[in-house]
Amino acid sequence: MKKTKIKYVSLEAGAFISDLVFQVMNARERGVYCTIIFYLYENNGGLPFNIEDLKHLCNCPDFEKVWEFVKRKFIIKRGRIYHKRVTAELERARQFLQVQSEKGIKGAIGRWKSDGTGNGIGIAKRSEGKRSEGNESNNSNSNPSSAFQSAGSSLRHAATASLEMETIRFYDILSGIFRGRTVSDTTSLRNLVRWVKENIAAGKFAPEIFKTIVNMATESKNGKSRKPIAVFFAQVKKDLGYKKDE
Repeated sequence: MKKTKIKYVSLEAGAFISDLVFQVMNARERGVYCTIIFYLYENNGGLPFNIEDLKHLCNCPDFEKVWEFVKRKFIIKRGRIYHKRVTAELERARQFLQVQSEKGIKGAIGRWKSDGTGNGIGIAKRSEGKRSEGNESNNSNSNPSSAFQSAGSSLRHAATASLEMETIRFYDILSGIFRGRTVSDTTSLRNLVRWVKENIAAGKFAPEIFKTIVNMATESKNGKSRKPIAVFFAQVKKDLGYKKDE
């Protein structure tokens, strides 16, 4: 599974200007050094080591001469160029994103549990039910049949809106668990989420199924398989009978 693309990293200006090697570089050497650093950050920390390509990237005709001094700041390994600080900063950024993702997942699950039923739909129904009771007491002379029909329609509308919100949250959580997935994996997750939503609306599943599937995804992600999303879908098919084309 490919690495998550990192868009933002900590770039410490003091680390550049306090470095003794950087201090003695001339303007051309600093330009080459910083340009390669930026390309490494943009390419997950590694680039093919090819003098001609690097010459064009840095827009430096006498790159070979400049490289003789600058190369001491980089690591060449198995035909690729790396930088120790760049690698460390990218890893720190990935760990930060992972922590934030896990916090978001825990927070969402916590919100599902907040009403004691494991889902947000119960809250909407109880709230709407209270409003309906208040409306009936304030309109005791109105037609009881009409009042009942109106309340039932409001309840169905509230449940549908709540299901939409819970479905969106459900997809966001699955996306957070399976970060760095392929385009095909993303399509498969969307198909699964749509299938779950349709089955809840049809009454086949209770809304608690969201939490059950999230637990399946978390267990698959924390397992030893190199393809946790494949393990996840295999379990969903086995336990829930998911058969929709992915």
